[in-house]
Amino acid sequence: MAHRGFSGSSAPMSYKQCLLSKEMHFECLDEMKSENNYLCPDTWEAYKRWCPEDVRSRLHYMRKKDHYNRSIWSNNTNLG
Repeated sequence: MAHRGFSGSSAPMSYKQCLLSKEMHFECLDEMKSENNYLCPDTWEAYKRWCPEDVRSRLHYMRKKDHYNRSIWSNNTNLG
């Protein structure tokens, strides 16, 4: 069996479709000002369909880290 680079998922992954569905889903969540995936059911289903679970987990972690870093730097801008 060939090494797939992820968790061994046999489902085909389209990087272009995965990134497109990720962007659309995260934009929807940003518009809702929420992290609840079920508020954007159409984009959530597309995101689940095109991105394997391990990729979604990594992308979610990177999103959380980015939001955290932005909040730290925006709070530290007034330090003199």
